[in-house]
Amino acid sequence: MTISKLIFKPIIFFTLLIIFNSGYAGENGVIIINKKVKKEAITKSEIQKIYLGKVALWNNDLKIRACIMNEKTEVGKKFFGTVLEMSAKKYKKHWIRQVFSGYGASPNLFVTAEEVIDFVSKNEGGIGFIPETKAKALKNCKVIKLDSKAEF
Repeated sequence: MTISKLIFKPIIFFTLLIIFNSGYAGENGVIIINKKVKKEAITKSEIQKIYLGKVALWNNDLKIRACIMNEKTEVGKKFFGTVLEMSAKKYKKHWIRQVFSGYGASPNLFVTAEEVIDFVSKNEGGIGFIPETKAKALKNCKVIKLDSKAEF
C-alpha cells in the first residue's frame, strides 16, 4: 500500500464521519417569548405540548400564540428535528387533523426571523424561535432557556 493511500483513506473516512454525524450543524436557534409571559426557561416537553396544541394558556392565563419559521430554513430544520423530534411533514399532518377536527388553529408560519420577532413582540402570549444571531436587538420579547441552555 502506498503512503498516499494510507493518508487519503483516513481523511475521507473522517470527513464523511463529520458530515454524517453533524445532523443539524450550523446556526443555533433560540426560543423567544413576549415579555408579558412570566417565564425564564422552558422544557422540551413544554415546547412540544405548545406546538402540538395540547396547551392553550401560559401560567399567567395569557393565551399562547405560537409561530414557526419555515421548515426549509436551517433553524426550522433544527427545531423540528431536535426540539419537536418529528419531521415537518408529520407536524403538518398533525395540524391538518387538529384543524379539521375542530381542536384549534395551527401556529402561524413565517419565512424570516424578523417576521417571527414582529409577531412575538406584538402578541402578549407570543412564542417562536429564531436564529441566535437575530436575538441581539429584541423589543418587547426575550430569549428564554430551553432545558437550561440558551440555544438549541
